[in-house]
Amino acid sequence: YKTMPDDVATQAEYAMVLLLRRKLDEAEALAEKVLIADPKQPTAAMVLAQIRVVQKQEEIALDILERAYDPEQPHRKLWMLLGTLQMKLDQEKSALQLFLKSEEAFPDDPQWLR
Repeated sequence: YKTMPDDVATQAEYAMVLLLRRKLDEAEALAEKVLIADPKQPTAAMVLAQIRVVQKQEEIALDILERAYDPEQPHRKLWMLLGTLQMKLDQEKSALQLFLKSEEAFPDDPQWLR
């Protein structure tokens, strides 16, 4: 990632690696940097949202994911995280709409309406 400092997708993927290694401070800083450059970058949004959930800041996590959500650019993991968080925050109608759209976008994936 250090050889491609201007590639936000690579930076976001590295932020995810940092998150998986439980290096939350580093992951958070890198994800925030990526989202400044590209507010809709899905991987960076997922990293930052997951950190906010761990910090018990679910409403902020929801806002991050909603800003990154693009109905024209299906993203399986972001949509699943967004819908799951909507359900947790009692936004069942929004979650159902998202899950139905996800089922349409990803017909081969049976997990959407479980």
